[in-house]
Order: sequence, then structure tokens, then C-alpha cells
Amino acid sequence: MPHSNSSLFDFIAPDITPEYWLTGDLILLSKCDAIFMLPGWKESGGALIEHRKAEELNIPIFYEFSELEKWSK
Repeated sequence: MPHSNSSLFDFIAPDITPEYWLTGDLILLSKCDAIFMLPGWKESGGALIEHRKAEELNIPIFYEFSELEKWSK
């Protein structure tokens, strides 16, 4: 899962705010060709922000693997 990439950051850098990490995440997202939303994404505040940012940047958003596969070809 993507959030696992930073799962130890709270331990390593406890004084850095979640907003700092979100800013970096949105910079990375802005370089994406597309994003894929995992089941349950609507219950995640971070995923909602990522979804909204992808819409603002006109980055394709996929919810089903079949859609992503068709787009990637």
C-alpha cells in the first residue's frame, strides 16, 4: 500500500507534520500519468485530497483494473 512507504516516518521524524508529507505527496502526484483509487478510498482524508488534486490537474483516475489496463494500451 502506498502509505506503507512512509510508515516509519513518524518514528524517524516525529516533529514533521502530516501536512509536510501531504505536500510532498501532491508534488509526486502531479508527475503521475494516472492514479488508481483503491477500494475504500472515500474513507481516507488523504485519498480524497489526492483524488481532488488529480481532477484539478486532469490526471486520469481509475477505479477498476480493467479500465486502467485498457487505458494503458
